Amino acid sequence: MAQRTASLPNVRAESPSSPSGLLAYFTPKRRGIILRQIFLQLFLLLMVAIVLFPVLWIVSMATDPRGITRPTDLTLIPENANLDAFTRILRDPFSNVLPLYFGDMIMNSLFIALGTSLFTVVLGSSAAYAFSRFRFIGRQTGMLGFIILLLLPTTGVVIPLYVIFSSVQVNVVLVQFPVAFFQAALVAAVIFMIYSLIRSFARHDPDRWFNPGPVMMTGVAALLTLGAIILTFYVMFDRSPLNAAAFERPISTLRADLDNAQDDYNQRVGSVATREATAVRAEDRAAAGAEIAAYLTEFQARVAPLSDESAIRALLTDELDTLTRASVDPEDDARIEAVTSLLATLDADGVA
Repeated sequence: MAQRTASLPNVRAESPSSPSGLLAYFTPKRRGIILRQIFLQLFLLLMVAIVLFPVLWIVSMATDPRGITRPTDLTLIPENANLDAFTRILRDPFSNVLPLYFGDMIMNSLFIALGTSLFTVVLGSSAAYAFSRFRFIGRQTGMLGFIILLLLPTTGVVIPLYVIFSSVQVNVVLVQFPVAFFQAALVAAVIFMIYSLIRSFARHDPDRWFNPGPVMMTGVAALLTLGAIILTFYVMFDRSPLNAAAFERPISTLRADLDNAQDDYNQRVGSVATREATAVRAEDRAAAGAEIAAYLTEFQARVAPLSDESAIRALLTDELDTLTRASVDPEDDARIEAVTSLLATLDADGVA
């Protein structure tokens, strides 16, 4: 056995780092898997870019200081980007008919969305339990009616629902009661969630990697309570008449004065620039007038020895041709205009 083992050739496995090992490692099947993964990742990156591009564009428009309502150019990072739009939408009321704040709009949306979801779940669960557990007359017809209603598109029932709800007259107190009840229930739910979270973390759990002590949890609860109190008082003060009289009106007056001063400054700067441009144009006209006067004096000396009308006409025609060929802008050359007027005068009044 020892002799047979010694007679076997020394065969070493080729490592993937050698050229032949690389060729043996990247088999056709493995190359196909790698290429498929590369194309798959590129496709996924393209899909991510397509999905995130509108979101980035919306964020760019929201942080654009120009306050544009629709995109005018492809600029994902606008110049002087800021969060003033978010500040205005959170602080300033929407005064279409009555002053309505963004927080009120969120509460209305939450009330409608959560209220509708809760009502739908309760009603649907009750109806499903009744249809599944009881046998009564009209059971099959009712199920068929529900299925037919599910087949209808949502837009098909919007107008009938709008007509039904617009014809219902409800007292204002009754309308405000569910909204106030919903706000109170939402606040109570948030308080209960925070209470449950603090209570669960206050207990020591050996399976949990983070176990804060009672002192830390008391401090966190105190900070959360203090933050909620400060935020509540800030919102109340921000919407109070005292804030409007002490801060908003003086700031609005100062802002209006600043805008008026800026407009006056811009108008003065514009008028100064207009006067400077007018003075420059006057100087250019004076220089052009002096130049054309010197040219006409020189040209008069050339015309004076001539007494024949044909000779004067030939001189004017040659001069006009020479000026037209040499001028950069024949339509804005005063010399060409002067020679042309001289030809017209010669045709009308002759040599005199």
